[in-house]
Amino acid sequence: MSLIKIVISLCLILLVCSCGLIYGQKISENNLSGNLYLDENITPPILPLTVSGQISSNANDPDVKMKKSPLLAGILSGILPGAGEFYSGQYLKAAIFLAVETASITTAAIYNHKANYETAFFQWYVNQHWSPVRYAQWTLNNISNINSAVMDGSQYQMGGSSQVLIYNKQGVAIGVNRENLNALESELGTTGSPTGYSHQLSIFYSYEYYKLVGKYPQFVAGWDTFPFYPNGFVDYNNYQLPQMLWYAHQRGVANELYQTYYFFVGAIFVNHFLSILDAVWSAHTYNNRIAMNVSIQNISVAGNEVLCPTLNFSYNF
Repeated sequence: MSLIKIVISLCLILLVCSCGLIYGQKISENNLSGNLYLDENITPPILPLTVSGQISSNANDPDVKMKKSPLLAGILSGILPGAGEFYSGQYLKAAIFLAVETASITTAAIYNHKANYETAFFQWYVNQHWSPVRYAQWTLNNISNINSAVMDGSQYQMGGSSQVLIYNKQGVAIGVNRENLNALESELGTTGSPTGYSHQLSIFYSYEYYKLVGKYPQFVAGWDTFPFYPNGFVDYNNYQLPQMLWYAHQRGVANELYQTYYFFVGAIFVNHFLSILDAVWSAHTYNNRIAMNVSIQNISVAGNEVLCPTLNFSYNF
């Protein structure tokens, strides 16, 4: 066993020596002396560099698409929110702006339809159950009760030059002279009496007309469920008429629906404005992206050429 070990050891020694001779020949071919102090100044031949890579996102690079126009992007978003972002390659933001626009328009249309329906309904209800003739007649019958300072209301009665009610040939009241009625209402409210009138009836069937008859107690006598006493007086300021309260509630519902409608109309305009600003910015940033160049270069270090990866980047304002 010892003889075999000796033979194996000798073979390993011969192999190491052979490798050393071969390496020495290569060093001599490269003119190396074997002295580290002398050999460190010897420059090896420059290796040919064939490996190089480049990653670029610069809009000025001919391989990149043409620049985007911020003006055109803003115009597109002004027409349809999200269109300018889509033009600039911002597809997620384009989808968000378009979704907000669609939702706002749809919701506004729904609430506008509901509000118009409620408005038509409460206007129809007033036309069926509140009468300016009934209101004017009750006022004429209770002038002194409404305001004790106004004792003589004959000029507002039938035959007077300022008569309020309009009568047919049979002597039945069929209409109201609103200007004369307003004059009477004004006179009933000028002395500051606690029971005096505070408002004047607006133009028939106008927005204010439908608002007044359901909001102020002064007009309670015009409703068909009001206890109309030709020769008696009811303190209208302290009289709660369920019919009038229900109507006021219905008007409130319609107003709330309109408020929601106006809110979403405002959201549409805000969405357009924000989309325009974002589209202009998106187009601007598209044209000013960072350009990166990655490559491998030969760099001389202590007289030796070394392969070194490099990274260059630039940003255009």
